Amino acid sequence: MFKWMRRKMELAVAKSSKDDIERFNSMVKGASAEQVGLLVAMAAHYKNSLAKEGVDLLHPMVAEEKDPLVALKITRLITSAQRGDPANATGWMVWLHTLRAANTPEIRFQGRLLWRELSRGFPYVEAAADDLAQVMNFQLDINDYDMVPEGLEDDGR
Repeated sequence: MFKWMRRKMELAVAKSSKDDIERFNSMVKGASAEQVGLLVAMAAHYKNSLAKEGVDLLHPMVAEEKDPLVALKITRLITSAQRGDPANATGWMVWLHTLRAANTPEIRFQGRLLWRELSRGFPYVEAAADDLAQVMNFQLDINDYDMVPEGLEDDGR
């Protein structure tokens, strides 16, 4: 009985996660390549800030294995960002959806679609980071911005 209830809960979480990532993918797909470049620059900065704390989001399965609460921490960062500047939350959302997709087989394909869309912005990341540095007087750490997380590489489907 408990196995059945547990599986029902897992399926409900997977469906909710799938709905969320599909909405996010639609938003990214509708953005220009330059806008996606800014999103990727922000996401790279957030990834690099967590890397300094020992969280490697380029290996999302390992990251969640090492810290099972990493997705919850990112959810809290999203909530906090949404209170101040909602645009900043989208960079964190990239990583929440990445973690979910890498660790939930039912939505892994959606994660691949997300990173396929994000890769459209790769050619514009450096310019977006430079523009932001001039406007906000803040330098983003965009190292390895063009690295796709393990397990979410585009397989051509």
